[in-house]
Amino acid sequence: TGLIDTLAYLRRSGLLDPSGCLRGGGAFHLSGEVSLGQADVRELQSAIGAVSAATRILLDHTGLAVRDLDHVFLAGSFGAALDPASARIVGLVPDLPLERVLAVGNAAMEGAKAALLSHRERRAAFQVPVHAEYVELSGHPGFNDAFLEGMAFPDPIP
Repeated sequence: TGLIDTLAYLRRSGLLDPSGCLRGGGAFHLSGEVSLGQADVRELQSAIGAVSAATRILLDHTGLAVRDLDHVFLAGSFGAALDPASARIVGLVPDLPLERVLAVGNAAMEGAKAALLSHRERRAAFQVPVHAEYVELSGHPGFNDAFLEGMAFPDPIP
């Protein structure tokens, strides 16, 4: 999450262009012997591009647009520690108002507890496989284009 915050800072400050090129040198010194170089940025861009591509393909598959989303939930310890503003600046989450991007912690455990403690929630949980649909992303014809497009950083939000 610290690297996402760093990329967001570099985007806001103009030290990282939309293509992911670091301006002003080959690496930025972060602390001690830790620095962020161009190869590190490219690795993060690949991860962000994959998440962005998956989001785009799933939205297209369902016929929804980003504006149709009520919320984006950031789950797990990574999601709980992630700054929604930084995640939006680097394109890891869609461009939504920040109040619609929510950290929910350990969602799997909370769901399991709810299903154990509530008959209504357990019935709802058993309906998930009935309504869930598998979408193969790696073989999707639009994945490569969506991936490449998702690697470009959005314009920073001041």
